[in-house]
Amino acid sequence: MHKILKALTLTGYVAALGYVVLLIQFAMLLPQQSKPLPSQVDGVVVFTGGSNRIETALSLLEDGLNVPVLISGVHPAVQEDDLLKEVTDSNLSYITLDYKSLSTRDNAQMTKQWANANDLEKVGVITSHYHMPRSLLYLKRANLTQTIHPMAVFPERMPISFLVREFHKYLLTRLHIL
Repeated sequence: MHKILKALTLTGYVAALGYVVLLIQFAMLLPQQSKPLPSQVDGVVVFTGGSNRIETALSLLEDGLNVPVLISGVHPAVQEDDLLKEVTDSNLSYITLDYKSLSTRDNAQMTKQWANANDLEKVGVITSHYHMPRSLLYLKRANLTQTIHPMAVFPERMPISFLVREFHKYLLTRLHIL
Protein backbone atom coordinates (compact mmCIF):
# COMPACT_ATOMS: atom_id res chain seq x y z
CA MET A 1 0.00 0.00 0.00
CA HIS A 2 2.86 2.38 0.87
CA LYS A 3 4.51 1.78 -2.53
CA ILE A 4 1.25 2.52 -4.32
CA LEU A 5 0.82 5.84 -2.48
CA LYS A 6 4.43 6.73 -3.24
CA ALA A 7 3.93 5.94 -6.94
CA LEU A 8 0.69 7.96 -7.06
CA THR A 9 2.36 10.91 -5.36
CA LEU A 10 5.26 10.80 -7.81
CA THR A 11 2.82 10.56 -10.71
CA GLY A 12 0.97 13.59 -9.36
CA TYR A 13 4.20 15.59 -9.12
CA VAL A 14 5.21 14.64 -12.67
CA ALA A 15 1.74 15.54 -14.00
CA ALA A 16 1.82 18.90 -12.19
CA LEU A 17 5.29 19.63 -13.52
CA GLY A 18 4.18 18.67 -17.04
CA TYR A 19 1.19 21.00 -16.74
CA VAL A 20 3.39 23.90 -15.65
CA VAL A 21 5.87 23.26 -18.46
CA LEU A 22 3.05 23.22 -21.04
CA LEU A 23 1.57 26.40 -19.58
CA ILE A 24 4.95 28.12 -19.84
CA GLN A 25 5.36 26.92 -23.43
CA PHE A 26 1.90 28.31 -24.24
CA ALA A 27 2.76 31.64 -22.62
CA MET A 28 5.90 31.78 -24.77
CA LEU A 29 3.75 31.36 -27.91
CA LEU A 30 1.87 34.53 -27.08
CA PRO A 31 2.81 37.70 -28.95
CA GLN A 32 4.61 40.11 -26.65
CA GLN A 33 3.69 43.20 -28.64
CA SER A 34 1.43 44.12 -31.49
CA LYS A 35 3.00 44.25 -34.92
CA PRO A 36 1.33 46.45 -37.51
CA LEU A 37 -0.16 44.73 -40.50
CA PRO A 38 1.93 44.96 -43.63
CA SER A 39 0.57 47.46 -46.12
CA GLN A 40 0.24 44.67 -48.68
CA VAL A 41 -2.64 42.90 -46.93
CA ASP A 42 -5.67 42.82 -49.17
CA GLY A 43 -8.16 41.94 -46.44
CA VAL A 44 -8.55 41.95 -42.66
CA VAL A 45 -10.56 39.62 -40.47
CA VAL A 46 -11.44 40.24 -36.83
CA PHE A 47 -12.26 37.35 -34.52
CA THR A 48 -14.66 38.97 -32.04
CA GLY A 49 -14.94 38.23 -28.36
CA GLY A 50 -12.46 40.49 -26.63
CA SER A 51 -11.79 44.15 -26.08
CA ASN A 52 -10.04 46.34 -28.66
CA ARG A 53 -10.40 43.84 -31.51
CA ILE A 54 -13.11 45.55 -33.55
CA GLU A 55 -11.88 49.03 -32.65
CA THR A 56 -8.42 48.14 -33.95
CA ALA A 57 -9.78 47.01 -37.33
CA LEU A 58 -12.05 50.03 -37.69
CA SER A 59 -9.18 52.38 -36.86
CA LEU A 60 -7.15 50.78 -39.66
CA LEU A 61 -9.96 51.66 -42.08
CA GLU A 62 -10.16 55.19 -40.74
CA ASP A 63 -6.38 55.49 -41.18
CA GLY A 64 -6.69 54.68 -44.87
CA LEU A 65 -6.32 50.91 -45.19
CA ASN A 66 -9.02 50.47 -47.81
CA VAL A 67 -9.43 46.70 -47.91
CA PRO A 68 -12.35 44.38 -47.17
CA VAL A 69 -12.87 43.74 -43.46
CA LEU A 70 -14.71 40.74 -42.04
CA ILE A 71 -15.91 41.01 -38.46
CA SER A 72 -16.49 37.37 -37.65
CA GLY A 73 -18.58 36.07 -34.79
CA VAL A 74 -20.74 39.12 -34.11
CA HIS A 75 -23.23 38.35 -31.35
CA PRO A 76 -26.79 38.14 -32.74
CA ALA A 77 -28.01 40.76 -30.24
CA VAL A 78 -25.54 43.36 -31.56
CA GLN A 79 -27.13 45.74 -34.05
CA GLU A 80 -25.11 46.80 -37.08
CA ASP A 81 -25.89 50.48 -36.48
CA ASP A 82 -24.54 50.29 -32.92
CA LEU A 83 -21.42 48.39 -33.92
CA LEU A 84 -20.54 50.63 -36.85
CA LYS A 85 -21.80 54.00 -35.60
CA GLU A 86 -18.29 55.51 -35.65
CA VAL A 87 -17.50 54.32 -39.19
CA THR A 88 -17.62 56.89 -41.96
CA ASP A 89 -20.02 56.22 -44.81
CA SER A 90 -17.13 55.81 -47.25
CA ASN A 91 -15.74 52.90 -45.19
CA LEU A 92 -19.02 51.06 -44.56
CA SER A 93 -18.85 49.33 -47.94
CA TYR A 94 -15.63 47.58 -46.92
CA ILE A 95 -17.15 45.86 -43.89
CA THR A 96 -18.87 42.46 -43.76
CA LEU A 97 -20.48 41.33 -40.52
CA ASP A 98 -20.66 37.61 -39.79
CA TYR A 99 -23.43 36.70 -37.36
CA LYS A 100 -23.20 32.94 -38.03
CA SER A 101 -19.86 32.03 -36.47
CA LEU A 102 -20.21 30.86 -32.89
CA SER A 103 -16.69 29.60 -32.21
CA THR A 104 -13.09 30.09 -33.21
CA ARG A 105 -13.41 27.09 -35.52
CA ASP A 106 -16.41 28.77 -37.19
CA ASN A 107 -14.41 32.01 -37.49
CA ALA A 108 -11.63 30.16 -39.32
CA GLN A 109 -14.06 28.49 -41.72
CA MET A 110 -15.82 31.79 -42.40
CA THR A 111 -12.46 33.45 -42.98
CA LYS A 112 -11.63 30.86 -45.61
CA GLN A 113 -14.98 31.32 -47.39
CA TRP A 114 -14.78 35.12 -47.24
CA ALA A 115 -11.14 35.29 -48.37
CA ASN A 116 -11.82 32.95 -51.30
CA ALA A 117 -14.99 34.82 -52.29
CA ASN A 118 -13.05 38.10 -52.31
CA ASP A 119 -9.99 36.66 -54.12
CA LEU A 120 -7.70 37.69 -51.29
CA GLU A 121 -4.09 36.56 -51.07
CA LYS A 122 -2.80 38.21 -47.87
CA VAL A 123 -5.16 38.40 -44.92
CA GLY A 124 -4.54 40.23 -41.67
CA VAL A 125 -6.01 38.51 -38.61
CA ILE A 126 -6.87 40.60 -35.57
CA THR A 127 -7.61 38.97 -32.24
CA SER A 128 -6.40 39.15 -28.64
CA HIS A 129 -2.83 38.06 -27.99
CA TYR A 130 -3.95 35.23 -25.71
CA HIS A 131 -6.36 33.99 -28.42
CA MET A 132 -3.87 34.18 -31.30
CA PRO A 133 -2.23 30.71 -30.97
CA ARG A 134 -5.57 28.89 -31.08
CA SER A 135 -6.88 31.14 -33.86
CA LEU A 136 -3.82 30.44 -36.01
CA LEU A 137 -4.16 26.72 -35.32
CA TYR A 138 -7.77 26.73 -36.54
CA LEU A 139 -6.85 28.82 -39.59
CA LYS A 140 -4.16 26.27 -40.44
CA ARG A 141 -6.67 23.44 -40.07
CA ALA A 142 -9.09 25.28 -42.35
CA ASN A 143 -6.47 24.93 -45.11
CA LEU A 144 -6.44 28.56 -46.15
CA THR A 145 -4.32 29.16 -49.21
CA GLN A 146 -3.87 32.80 -48.25
CA THR A 147 -0.88 34.16 -46.35
CA ILE A 148 -1.94 35.07 -42.81
CA HIS A 149 -0.54 38.13 -41.04
CA PRO A 150 -1.46 38.10 -37.32
CA MET A 151 -2.03 41.36 -35.47
CA ALA A 152 -2.47 40.83 -31.75
CA VAL A 153 -4.35 43.27 -29.60
CA PHE A 154 -3.86 43.54 -25.88
CA PRO A 155 -6.77 44.04 -23.51
CA GLU A 156 -6.42 46.75 -20.90
CA ARG A 157 -6.94 44.18 -18.16
CA MET A 158 -6.44 40.48 -18.40
CA PRO A 159 -7.04 38.29 -15.39
CA ILE A 160 -4.79 35.24 -15.19
CA SER A 161 -7.96 33.16 -15.46
CA PHE A 162 -8.29 34.30 -19.12
CA LEU A 163 -4.83 33.00 -19.87
CA VAL A 164 -5.39 29.68 -18.09
CA ARG A 165 -8.81 29.18 -19.74
CA GLU A 166 -7.34 29.91 -23.17
CA PHE A 167 -4.46 27.53 -22.41
CA HIS A 168 -6.97 24.77 -21.68
CA LYS A 169 -8.84 25.51 -24.92
CA TYR A 170 -5.56 25.50 -26.83
CA LEU A 171 -4.59 22.11 -25.38
CA LEU A 172 -8.00 20.65 -26.24
CA THR A 173 -7.71 22.07 -29.74
CA ARG A 174 -4.22 20.61 -30.20
CA LEU A 175 -5.62 17.24 -29.11
CA HIS A 176 -8.48 17.61 -31.64
CA ILE A 177 -11.06 17.53 -28.85
CA LEU A 178 -12.35 21.05 -29.57
